[in-house]
Amino acid sequence: MVINPYLSNIEKNVVNTLYYRKMALRVAIGCNNYLFGEGLKTLLADERDIDIVGIFNGGSGSLPNLEEILKLAPDIILADYSSDFNIFLNIPPNFLKTNSLKIILIGDRTLRLIADRQLKELILKGVVGILPPSADSELLKKALKAVFSGELWLDRATLMKLLASM
Repeated sequence: MVINPYLSNIEKNVVNTLYYRKMALRVAIGCNNYLFGEGLKTLLADERDIDIVGIFNGGSGSLPNLEEILKLAPDIILADYSSDFNIFLNIPPNFLKTNSLKIILIGDRTLRLIADRQLKELILKGVVGILPPSADSELLKKALKAVFSGELWLDRATLMKLLASM
């Protein structure tokens, strides 16, 4: 991007802010533990091209309302998968035909057990990425950007399970 050299520094900052916000990857974070969601938001705060549009959780005992999440217009939902918090209970069967929302799951032992049985179903419901339990913040950032650009993000073991079940 080329900025007019005759603009003041304040005007340049405004142009930069508007330009990067327009192109930023919009992420909604969904976690059973709200504090964990805040931690993820803090990890991603320094990324100019990632904008956290909201944190939602099931800690209040009620499942998150998918319509409310969609009002935030996220490109990606970054979510954990637990028995208390399960965004997939709210996703209608034809959801992906009318919506381009992508979902990345944060892996743990529970997800590995569930994913063995339901991996195909998760992908059909919009999961395009699964982060392994060993993922660090750099891998998270790479996964978000890769999924946003249209790639599938699965570790080798998960991919092999998916291929074996076909």
